[in-house]
Amino acid sequence: MTTRTNSNILSKFSRILLSYGFYVAFVILIIVYTFTGSRFLTLTNLLNILIQASPLLILCTGLTLTILMGGIDVSIGSTAGAAAGVGILLINRGIDPVIAMIAMILVGILVGAFNGLIIVKVGLNPLITTLAMLFILKGISYYFMGIGAQKYPNDKTLAFLANGYLGPIPVTILIFIVFIVAGQLILSRTIFGRHIMAIGSNEEAARLTGIVIGKTKFLAYLVCGFTAGFAGLMWASRFGGTNPGLGAGMEFVAISVVILGGTKLAGGEGSIIPGTLFGALMILMIENGLILSNANIYLFPVVRGGVLFLAIMVDSFKARSKTFSLQ
Repeated sequence: MTTRTNSNILSKFSRILLSYGFYVAFVILIIVYTFTGSRFLTLTNLLNILIQASPLLILCTGLTLTILMGGIDVSIGSTAGAAAGVGILLINRGIDPVIAMIAMILVGILVGAFNGLIIVKVGLNPLITTLAMLFILKGISYYFMGIGAQKYPNDKTLAFLANGYLGPIPVTILIFIVFIVAGQLILSRTIFGRHIMAIGSNEEAARLTGIVIGKTKFLAYLVCGFTAGFAGLMWASRFGGTNPGLGAGMEFVAISVVILGGTKLAGGEGSIIPGTLFGALMILMIENGLILSNANIYLFPVVRGGVLFLAIMVDSFKARSKTFSLQ
């Protein structure tokens, strides 16, 4: 009896730790950085973290929907880079910047639509499909842009996106707030969102209830492409241009963010708010702390890789814990 009681206590403790341990770690990280670095908890630094979070959170909004559905898109970083490249090339050829900005978003939508069609109609594996797209977009970017950076002339609209304010709040922060709130509302308040969660939980059961699986998947990849294109626009405005390597590796940072925020890699469980939001802030705060402590920049990929490993490991433990609790 005692053994069983102890086992139940340990099981409950592990489930609580897996469910809320991330938020505890988040608070501990803030406390540690506050007492070890005098500049961390300043308004300027906190705003800087939120500004850096903007393109990443926009990118992760669409990816969260895709992963919740049981899918994956590893082409989003290259999609963002290609979208930024198309926009800058158009601006440098005299096209109106507003039209170029629309073109950036359309590039993302077209890539997302193509991925969705191949996955739904041809039946290819999402990982293989989007990995192939990653390489295609990288090749196209290098072919048209070469190896150098592409800058755009000074433009008020792009400058406003990057550095403008509405009242006391930077525009870039307001934009990512709109995206994550809209994304969470889609998940929790719309039929489309409920269909995504149902497919991620049990695709066959969702099909039997009358959900049109193919249409939902296509729309999810379309939204993922849209958010990738918009993230490319935000990066281009922030950096004043682009280069063929823009967005490289960001797909894996985005996956880390989504999984670290509590979304199951297998789908069916997770959120954008608070999950993905806190996942992004956690990773960016870690990197910000490294910058403030003058750490070697080559440690950043190590940290990102470690966070991805930790996120997947926690996701695996959650799945095992749920399996054991059902037995």
